[in-house]
Amino acid sequence: MRRRDLLLGSIPALSAVGQSHAASTSWDAGKLLHILPTVSDRRMLVKASFTEPLTSAPFLKAGNRLQKGQQTDRHGSFWSFDITGLEPSRPYELQILDARKQPLCSPWTLKTFPAPDDKPSKFRLLIYTCAGGDERKTVANGKTNNLSIAQRGPLLDRA
Repeated sequence: MRRRDLLLGSIPALSAVGQSHAASTSWDAGKLLHILPTVSDRRMLVKASFTEPLTSAPFLKAGNRLQKGQQTDRHGSFWSFDITGLEPSRPYELQILDARKQPLCSPWTLKTFPAPDDKPSKFRLLIYTCAGGDERKTVANGKTNNLSIAQRGPLLDRA
C-alpha cells in the first residue's frame, strides 16, 4: 500500500469520528462497540466490533445495497464489510443489521472520495495523531495526561 493511499483512507475515518460525536446525543449504538471506516472513490471497508458475539453474520446496508459481513475473530465479536462498485463523491447512509435484517444500531452517513480525475474546488485535511487514553487514569500529581471525551469532541467538531 502506498503512503498516499493510507493517508487518504484515514481521512473519512477521522471525519466520521467528529460526525458521530456531534450526533452522539441521539445516535443509538445498540450492540455496536466500534466502527472503523475506510473509503476510496468506489469502495468502503467497514470494520466493526460488538458488545457481545454474534452467532450469525450481520449485514451492512449502504443505500439500497446489502453486504454480508465476514467474521474476523473466533468468537463472532469482530466483523468486516467490503462494499465495492460505489459512486464517487456520494454520501451513503450506512446501517448494520443482524442476520434477520433487524437494526443493530442507528444509521450513519459516510461519503466516498471524489473520482481520481475530479478537480475539487477545495480540500481540507485534519491530522489527528492521538485519540488519547483513559481519562480516568491519573499520574502522580493527581492530574490526567489525557483529554476527556468532553474536551476531545469539541476539538473534532471545530476541526
